[in-house]
Order: sequence, then C-alpha cells, then structure tokens
Amino acid sequence: MIELKDVRRTYLRGTPQQTVALDRVSLDVPAGQWVTVVGSNGAGKSTLLRLVAGIEQPDVGEILIDGRVVTRQAEYRRAHLVGRLDQDPLASTAPGLSIEQNLAIAMMRGRRRGLGLSVTKARRKVIAAALEPLGMGLEQRLSAPVGTLSGGQRQAMAMIMATIAQPRALLLDEHIAALDPRAAELVMSITQRLVSAHHLTTLMVTHNMQFALRYGDRLIVMHRGHIVVDLSGTAKTEMDVPALVELFHRVTGDDVVTDRILLA
Repeated sequence: MIELKDVRRTYLRGTPQQTVALDRVSLDVPAGQWVTVVGSNGAGKSTLLRLVAGIEQPDVGEILIDGRVVTRQAEYRRAHLVGRLDQDPLASTAPGLSIEQNLAIAMMRGRRRGLGLSVTKARRKVIAAALEPLGMGLEQRLSAPVGTLSGGQRQAMAMIMATIAQPRALLLDEHIAALDPRAAELVMSITQRLVSAHHLTTLMVTHNMQFALRYGDRLIVMHRGHIVVDLSGTAKTEMDVPALVELFHRVTGDDVVTDRILLA
C-alpha cells in the first residue's frame, strides 16, 4: 500500500548546513499493516511521513501509494489517499468553526467542491454517528465552536476528521505528544479502533516506546536517515522497552534515551 524505493531527501543542499534527512531509504508497507516508527531526534521520521503525504518531494527515488506512483504529485492530488494528523491539537482543527463544520470539510477531502452548503442534513447524520463512539458527547454539541474543546477532545475529533473520508493510508506524526497521559491513552484507544475498523495502512511516529511496542504490527527504528531496525511478529511482541533501547544502542552505538522519551 505504501512503498518507498531508494528515497533520498536533503535539506539546505549545497550549503554548509546541508543535512541528509533520508539516505536511500526503501520501505514496503502492505495493505492494512500498522507500522510504528521511533528513533532519535533528526533521524528522518517526520521527513518520511511528509514525503508520503506529498508535503515534500524526494531528491531521488520513487514513492507509491496503492500501486500509484505519487513521487512528484502535489499534496492535494493525493489527499483522497492519505489521512494525516500532527501533534498539535490546535493545528489539527479550525477553532473558529463548529464541530460539524470541521467534520463536513474533512468529509470533502480530496473531492471537487462547489458552492453548496457544507453541512447538510445527511452529512450531519454521518458526522454524529462518527462522533458517538468517542464517548465524549460531541455528537450532542455539533454546533459548538471547536475552540471550546479541550486538547484531548480536539485531537480525538481530529482522528475522526483524518479518517472520515476513508483514505487508504493514515499518517500519524506524534499525534499524542502534546497530550497529558490520560488523554494520550484515550486518543490511542480511539486510534486503534479506527485503524482496525477502516483497515487502514498506518505509519505512526512516536517518542513513546511503550506505545510503539504495544500498538501496531511492525516497528521500525530510524537513525541518521536510515532504517536500522525492523521488527514484526514475535520479535516485536516479545520486545520490551529496555531491550529495545539496548538493541538501538547495539546497532547504532548511540544512546537513544532522552528526557523526552523518559517523560513519555
């Protein structure tokens, strides 16, 4: 479903600050697989997701989604294929619009839009049904401005927004990083339900190693623009955080433990 072939991405090329974010990376993610991605700062994790989303383009290499070559395709042209959620709940939604307006816009992602009403009776019914399983009562507050919601509520709603148009792939770039532990657990349980319900091929970047090991079918570790560890099956299920940290250190020679990981 998601395939990268020999992809390289360089920032500030030709300057003293030149940085190779991805160095000839190849990755094949089958349909329906959930891959968690961890690594040290600057490892290339977010760059990987930005290339798949179309926000950036590689220097060389090829990117395919659902068998289609999208390497040079603009972000909006692959929007119907990819749902995406970043870490900032404030950036994931439009605070001045109502809950139903945000969801109605998300429903039209990647589609041709006219001048008709965004919120119709039929769409309102779909939106309410999508929100109800969250257990937050948001389906009873459809006209409420999103800016009145808590960070956890907004990120939970943003998960619905990312999946309501039924994309083929879901990209999660530290989508729980800005949440307190209780809200993070809630959003992760919602994530698991939606990924399973929609059979979404998922790439999830996280600094929380417990979540990286607990969720998903496969775990990859990135370091300095390379994939250095790739675990699935029993190799992943039998791994714990200390063993993963030791494996990272053994493979790279670096210490992956940072304050951010310890706090997570």
